Order: sequence, then structure tokens, then C-alpha cells
Amino acid sequence: FGRTGNRGLRFLSGEQKVRHFRSSPPVQRSFCGECGSNLFFRFDPLPEAVWVAVASLDDDPGLRPQAHIFVGSRAPWHAITDDLPQFEENPSEDGNSS
Repeated sequence: FGRTGNRGLRFLSGEQKVRHFRSSPPVQRSFCGECGSNLFFRFDPLPEAVWVAVASLDDDPGLRPQAHIFVGSRAPWHAITDDLPQFEENPSEDGNSS
């Protein structure tokens, strides 16, 4: 995920095709209204953050992972093989790494 202000997420074209859906009280998901591709979501308690689906980007964003979050609910066959910090939940909520 990436943290950015509203100025950090900019559409070059197609913004009118984006649809929004409130999937739960604090989360708004955004997707392409034509093909249904997941684009990004916003979490109300962190209004300065936008979580962008990496597969929706055309170019390398120049960012690299900084941690693994929600590892408490990862699939049992998914092995984490790097030394990045791991958090059972969202680090801003639980404050504990595993």
C-alpha cells in the first residue's frame, strides 16, 4: 500500500469510468465500471492514504514493499521468505509484529 494525499493520486484519463462501492462502513473500494478491475480503496480512519492495486499500474511505481500486513489471515501455503517486518493485523491498529 502507499500513503499519499489526494494530490498523489492523479488520473491521466478514464476517471469518469471509475465506480465506487462502500464494502463496509470504513472502506470505499473503487473499480473500473467497464471491466470490473479493482483499482484502489480508501480507509476512512486514514483519509490521507490510498491503497492502489499494483496490477492496475502501467509502470514501475518506484516503491518496494516495506512490511507484510495481515499475516494472521494469510493462506497456509503462502510462505514469506524475506526479512521484512510482519504484522498479524494492520500495524496502525495492533502495534505488534509477529
